[in-house]
Amino acid sequence: MKHRKNKKFNDIVITATDLFKKFGMKRVSIEEICKKGNVSKATFYKHFPNKNELIKYIFDTWFIEGYNEFDVIEKTDIPFTEKIKAILQIKRKFASNMSPEFIEEYVNMSNDLLPYFTELKQRSFGRFLQYLKKWQEEGYIRKSIKPEFIIQALESLEYFTKVESLPLLYDDYMSFVEEILNFFFYGILSERMGDEN
Repeated sequence: MKHRKNKKFNDIVITATDLFKKFGMKRVSIEEICKKGNVSKATFYKHFPNKNELIKYIFDTWFIEGYNEFDVIEKTDIPFTEKIKAILQIKRKFASNMSPEFIEEYVNMSNDLLPYFTELKQRSFGRFLQYLKKWQEEGYIRKSIKPEFIIQALESLEYFTKVESLPLLYDDYMSFVEEILNFFFYGILSERMGDEN
């Protein structure tokens, strides 16, 4: 995660990111961030008016970094199926060091940050829609399907994250998320028709 500002600003962001990933956003206080980051509360408030604005900054940074990686993959001269695998790897990398507490809070966001996360999701879908249209023009996605339908189908997969029993079928939450993404991109067919696996 790249930052700007100064060392104290970076200390706050890096420390908060680490604590949020481990314990979730709700459970971590400004006091804990300041103590672990070795900064004063006055320094914290110099850079962020409250914890929510810090959370927004972190997620905005992740959004930008994620799509920068996405753009690099898109520009590479590799087969389309390899691009999809690389994009899925970005998702895996993002979620691989997130605690179950963090993921649960993110999936079931229900506080004053909900409007922000709703807007962030819409931004993400908007960017992905641009890629879908490009891939359709290039012949990788069938012409008869509307890209907006694909976005809606992707959004509807969030339903599975609300079914409490489904994640329990997997060794960890990341495996469950991978299943959802693989189902979206590949359906239920094996990589080769007739594959015994």
